[in-house]
Amino acid sequence: MRPIIVVSDLHLDAVSSGVPRFEDVRRALRQSVERAKQLEAIWMCLGDVTDPGVRSYRAIAEAIEVARELDKAGVSNLWLAGNHDVVEDGRGTTTLSPLKAAELPFTAVADRPSVAHFDRELSVLCLPYVPSAVAYDPAEAVGRLAPELRHSRRLVVGHLDHEDAAHGSESGEMAKGRPVFWPTDALREHLPDALLLGGHLHRRQVIGDVQIVGSLERLAFDEEHNQPGYLQIEM
Repeated sequence: MRPIIVVSDLHLDAVSSGVPRFEDVRRALRQSVERAKQLEAIWMCLGDVTDPGVRSYRAIAEAIEVARELDKAGVSNLWLAGNHDVVEDGRGTTTLSPLKAAELPFTAVADRPSVAHFDRELSVLCLPYVPSAVAYDPAEAVGRLAPELRHSRRLVVGHLDHEDAAHGSESGEMAKGRPVFWPTDALREHLPDALLLGGHLHRRQVIGDVQIVGSLERLAFDEEHNQPGYLQIEM
């Protein structure tokens, strides 16, 4: 069984006290990519690559370059849309839309609730951020999609909030959108044996059944006690 390398909350467009953080995040991102290639792992990003805007172009290009590198190495990779990736145009557009349009053979982009299958062993239920203009009900999505998780390894990935979370800059100076919470009751009912991995929160933490991955870098002064990095999962 292949391991899984998971990153989240890249914020490649972040600026900390006037200092662009692109190169810092890029270095950390590439470390996770090299690890995935070494292990022949599955690689996942759980959201927040970049906000739309003038600084997004370099970030989007980096995401496409990473996906192409993983694709070339035969490493399956999954990208989940986060609250900062969403373009509220009523059409479901995100900053990951160019990557999705590239249709790389080993790359999947989840900008809507969906199920992805890997290696005939791993099924992944994807719960991206819930945009205002193209909203969905996470609990309904779990009930509807759970039967599609047909493989022995079951994983749920989400870019959602949690009532019991220790919040930081993601709900302060870097806040965007509205809080939409993990459908914990629906998950316990329909997928009690699944591993739950979450993005959105920058501090790595475990909240109930949900393992929060955390961001790749410290992005604000109130994150000084965070332990950024990627997560390696063996299921």
